[in-house]
Amino acid sequence: MFSQLEMIVDLEFIIENSQTIIDMVSFPHQVSDASKKVFEEDISNMEQRFIGTFDQLNNYLSK
Repeated sequence: MFSQLEMIVDLEFIIENSQTIIDMVSFPHQVSDASKKVFEEDISNMEQRFIGTFDQLNNYLSK
């Protein structure tokens, strides 16, 4: 069973050498110590899921 986790996410889109770079920073907000620990332990999995999502977006926009 999953508990809810409120996060603050900051996305910055940067144009550099005709390429778009996405800088994403996220952190838990108003959470218990236990929820914060889960976030910290799962950060690498979240990063991989976001990489996959942005790769799919890139493939779609490249068509």
